[in-house]
Formats: sequence, C-alpha cells, structure tokens
Amino acid sequence: MSKRRKIRNSYDSRIRANLDAAEYEDEFFEFNKDCYYFVRAVSVGTQIEKDIAGYKIYRTTDPTLPQPDWQLLTPDLLKTNTFQDTRVESGKTYYYYLTATDTAGNVSEMSQVVSETVP
Repeated sequence: MSKRRKIRNSYDSRIRANLDAAEYEDEFFEFNKDCYYFVRAVSVGTQIEKDIAGYKIYRTTDPTLPQPDWQLLTPDLLKTNTFQDTRVESGKTYYYYLTATDTAGNVSEMSQVVSETVP
C-alpha cells in the first residue's frame, strides 16, 4: 500500500507539507496507528482592498501581554492574504492579530485577536 495521504488544512510539526499540494509522502506513517495532521494558517479573507500594500502578523502565547509587545512574525509586509505559522508547539494556545499597510504607508488599527490551540 502507498504511504500517500490526502490532506486538507493539515499539518504535523515534524512534516513540512506544501499547502498547494493535495498529498505528500508521510515518512512517519505506520499502519494501525492513528495519524493526526495540522496546519496553522491565518487568512485575511478573500476581499482585499485595492490599495493594500501588505500585512504584518503578530503572535503571543500570553494574551495579557500588551499587543505592541507581541512577537512580529512577518518583518516584511506579507503580500498574500494567507500565512502559515510553522513554529508552533503541540498543546499551546497562540493568539494572533494583524495590521494592514496601504500603498501610502498608512497602518491600520490592530485587528481583532484570534486564538488557536495546537492539538
């Protein structure tokens, strides 16, 4: 049997999968064992303003930390409307927010905070 697995929005911290692909080789696969795959991604939606130059994404594991002190994950403006956070640990909860910068250099207010717990 093949070790190829169909994945949808899936990620395992030991395996880096191309999100554009529908399948990949799982070198850790074993028959009769449960497999879990997890993808960490942030989407800013499909309707993008025409004058947006890009986004900056921030993260923390401590929601009480003031937002300006959160870790900047994208030092350069993110030019797409999706982002994959590949540096997460199982069992931890991560909190994210983003800002948008337009072509004139104006920076938006901070977005709503979203959180996710990694299985």
